Amino acid sequence: MQAWDLEELVEDAFVAYLKTQIPGTMKVFNGFSDEKIEYPCAIVKVASAQSVAEEALWQDVSKLNVEVAVCTELAPIVDALGKIITTTRERNAVVRSAVMAALAQQALCGNLVAIGILGLLWTSAQLVGQRTRSVDEAHHAMITMLDVEVIVAPITGV
Repeated sequence: MQAWDLEELVEDAFVAYLKTQIPGTMKVFNGFSDEKIEYPCAIVKVASAQSVAEEALWQDVSKLNVEVAVCTELAPIVDALGKIITTTRERNAVVRSAVMAALAQQALCGNLVAIGILGLLWTSAQLVGQRTRSVDEAHHAMITMLDVEVIVAPITGV
């Protein structure tokens, strides 16, 4: 990748980081992956990127809004007799909690740096307060969206 591929580099860092932090049964995907989505999962994508300075060039510091979708299948866990053991809502809360625990850390920026994705100079990364929940009937999923604000700059010549 090139230094101007900030979005892809940041997505790769978040995917690699979350894979080290969340339970083994949960998958982590890049938002533009060609892989078949399996539940439960987290899907990472950079939703927007903008320069911090008004007259910035491509190599200047940028603010990126990273969206992490926490997804669970719309199906409770049932026993052999059909009795519900864990509801869809409870399953979503468990996986959302695992992802939030990984993202709601004071050291998030340092943890992302430690992943070692070349080409990025990290300034900050923090989970912001807004969370939205929805049901995606087409994909038979319950989704919780988490937002992370990131400040990074490309490192050229890497």
